[in-house]
Amino acid sequence: MNTGRIFRYFVKAISKGLFSNGTDEWAVAGKELISKRTFRLPDDSYHDHLIGLRLFIRTFKNLNCEKRSAEGKRSVLILDSNQKVYDLRKNYILKVKNYSETEITGMTRDVSFAFVPGWPAKLYLFLLSLFILPATFFSKNRVQWSLIFPEFVEIVAAVQVALTLKVKQVHFFSPAEKDANLFYLILREAGLKVTKHPSPGALISHNKSLMADVLAISSNYQQEEYNIELDKTIRVSSTESWPPETALNYMDLYKGEKKKYDYKLGFYSHGGWWRVKDGKTSGLFAKPEEEEKCLDMLSEYLKINPSEKVILFLHPKEKGDLAETEKYYSKWFNKTQIEYFTEKTPSSHAFDRAQIGIGSYSTILFERDYFGFKTLILREDDRNFPLKGTKFYQHSFVSGKDLAERIKEWTD
Repeated sequence: MNTGRIFRYFVKAISKGLFSNGTDEWAVAGKELISKRTFRLPDDSYHDHLIGLRLFIRTFKNLNCEKRSAEGKRSVLILDSNQKVYDLRKNYILKVKNYSETEITGMTRDVSFAFVPGWPAKLYLFLLSLFILPATFFSKNRVQWSLIFPEFVEIVAAVQVALTLKVKQVHFFSPAEKDANLFYLILREAGLKVTKHPSPGALISHNKSLMADVLAISSNYQQEEYNIELDKTIRVSSTESWPPETALNYMDLYKGEKKKYDYKLGFYSHGGWWRVKDGKTSGLFAKPEEEEKCLDMLSEYLKINPSEKVILFLHPKEKGDLAETEKYYSKWFNKTQIEYFTEKTPSSHAFDRAQIGIGSYSTILFERDYFGFKTLILREDDRNFPLKGTKFYQHSFVSGKDLAERIKEWTD
């Protein structure tokens, strides 16, 4: 499959995304390519009318990098966002699947430019720019349009490496990105089988319309929401049960049944307020305002029950500035009722410190639930989370009274 053919697939998807109202898979992929929310650029990029021109020039220049070649034969290709996480993904797959290490190779977005011949890609980038650049100046989705430039190069690189190495199976680790479904359709056209690996959180958050050959389900909640509702919108041939990705590093800690806990209550922060400081507030879930609602309810519970305490499991970023973190949480808790988990080990290594885990939407709560620890989660009805019929829905709360009742149910 050459660069020109991939260019035609992009044009097909964009055209159908713009002019088709149906559920054709190319139309769905095209609509996501030009409109689905993305996390690759900060929020203020949406106000930059020159973002398209900047990314076009940057992509063009990046193609001048030193080139690398794919050599040998591999049967499995890992696709992900950057090289920093490649070893983690590789070890994850090796532990779950019966691949040999020599079968596996990886391609990440941050090194993809090194595997693409410059001039063919530059020619098709120029052709793309003829209709993409005008959209970046005037469309509210200018960031989505602008990112098509690097996404085109990244997909070209992945396909060419896969075909050169005679890859048969692809493990795809960034399925929430806006180009993920188009990526899959092009890989399928190239004769490759694709397994997609969402994070353990709710599929409805960013993967409601996921396309793949195999969906790797890595939480109890995902299996429930797929069975109840999302099997109608997710297009896969089959599903597989996988443990949460990082769980392989700590699952041996929870082999035995826990009899006694250090704390009755543990609050799990997703650090939403800290992401606001970093200019990243575009997620569907894990909103700072939702977490603060949860803190209001927990604070209300502790005021009614002054003899009780809570251990607060901090997000890694919060541990970096404990003075500011403690100042933030002092709005809800007095010092006598709170302890901070500040150890260097991740919070996931200390699920057994608290009998009941509490929080708003956060990946770590799905991991905690996976290992059978009692978990209460804030219900967000406007986002249909948790989905009715799931165990999380049964153990969700929308008020301080609700929270108190759930805690009582589990401690009586």
